[in-house]
Amino acid sequence: MNTDRQKTNKSWLLIILIIVAATTIIAQMLVSRYQQKQINACNKQFLLTAQQLIQKKHAADIAQKKTYHNQRYDFSISYPETWFVNETDDVVLISNEQRTNESFALWLKNSGDYSEKFLGYFISVYSKNNIDDWNHYQERQQNDAQKYTEKTEYLLTNGQKITLYVERAVNFKHPQGKYAQMPLPDANAYIEYNNYGIALSVAPNGHDQQIDILKQTLSTIKFDDNLMTKSK
Repeated sequence: MNTDRQKTNKSWLLIILIIVAATTIIAQMLVSRYQQKQINACNKQFLLTAQQLIQKKHAADIAQKKTYHNQRYDFSISYPETWFVNETDDVVLISNEQRTNESFALWLKNSGDYSEKFLGYFISVYSKNNIDDWNHYQERQQNDAQKYTEKTEYLLTNGQKITLYVERAVNFKHPQGKYAQMPLPDANAYIEYNNYGIALSVAPNGHDQQIDILKQTLSTIKFDDNLMTKSK
């Protein structure tokens, strides 16, 4: 009799555990889906604001444009028709007459050594999984009093905060793996990012006309709603 009762109790306990486990899994899925929607909404707001900030800083215009589309990350960007594009799995390099000091790169990798930067201009697209490492990197660099010459914060309408750092950056890494010195020793890298994972990084080398073209080009970049999912 006791044996039958024990078996019954064990069966009920097993059923309860299964129900609890199933409920937990379903709840986690719902929460994850809600969080992803929130992340995508915030990224949209951030990108629009970042583009507005970029557009306010330049006066030059690109008369004739070509459009590059990246299928892997599903984004597009316009650039001067006289420039050309080199593409690998990790980098899209847009250059002017094959001169790397008059070019910029779309750095598509989700991880890497942030101290290895490119010669010229670059923009980085980071995933949510990787942004904690990016924040940790920023915290490490804050220890260098000379590292940043400016820090400005912008508050979005949804309460999300964008931080713009002006970084003193001299040595940059060419996509072929070679290090090179920037034309000016006091070149700056402008870094705009939010806590959810999109980072826009620009390293001007002091030529105003090139910087204007770069900012005009960056203002055309467009991502789809599934960016964060595809970039993981």
